[in-house]
Amino acid sequence: MQAKQCARVFLWCAIAALLFAVGFVWYALHHPECGTPFGLSLAGTWTLYGLYLAVTAALFVLWAVFHKKSKAS
Repeated sequence: MQAKQCARVFLWCAIAALLFAVGFVWYALHHPECGTPFGLSLAGTWTLYGLYLAVTAALFVLWAVFHKKSKAS
């Protein structure tokens, strides 16, 4: 794939992940009775959320790298 196409894919994946996270937080704030997902402990939940945040940030970083590469060529 060309760098421009890769950049576009990473951008849309990052936007989708960000929208999913916002929707999840909105749902969690309105339904506190649901508890933590998968029966995880609090530390496990924070680890899972941190990993999701890191992957979302990595998608934005990859978009920036490929976007810059497509502009250079």
